[in-house]
Amino acid sequence: MKKIRNLSESNFLKLFFVFISLCFIVAAVCMPDRATIFEGLWKIQITPCRVTTNYFSVGGFAATFLNIGLVAVACLILFLSLLGGYKRLDVHIAEGKQSLYCVMVLLLQAGLMAQVFTNDVFTAYVFIEILTIASCALILAKGTKRAVVGTTHYLVFGCMGSGLFLLGVCILYGITGHLLFPQMKESVQMLVEGGRYIRPLSVSL
Repeated sequence: MKKIRNLSESNFLKLFFVFISLCFIVAAVCMPDRATIFEGLWKIQITPCRVTTNYFSVGGFAATFLNIGLVAVACLILFLSLLGGYKRLDVHIAEGKQSLYCVMVLLLQAGLMAQVFTNDVFTAYVFIEILTIASCALILAKGTKRAVVGTTHYLVFGCMGSGLFLLGVCILYGITGHLLFPQMKESVQMLVEGGRYIRPLSVSL
């Protein structure tokens, strides 16, 4: 117990997350119907479903199969980036800002994963804003004048882009009355087949 109290904040967090991960692994191994769990996971990946992001299929597989691939690639890129730049972290980022920098990296990764798995166009907009904030914090963490100028430029263009995205979302919601992708897809398809709201749909898309 004394050793745990004497741990630094970073080492304690590492130990905590390792402990949580081991708990999940032990819980998965101790489940009585492990074969059913794996069978269900595979079914989720290959079977389209309207409830989750599996509302469309790609190459005969549900969208989750593609989403897992995209998230795996994003995680691999993040891991390789951190592995390559870890030794020079002290050079570019001040010691007091390194913890915040790592938190923003994880927040950025979480935003990217949420963009992949979201089933709601407004949720996608929310995470675009989170990505913008996290990206600005990462750029600003260096603390130089060029970083401040770059953060300002990124924030301005990011707000313009997210504002246009929100405008498109408002137009689509006003026309279709839906924010979920499956229902929105059906409503847009019906409107296009009926020849209604073609220009607003073109502007929003």
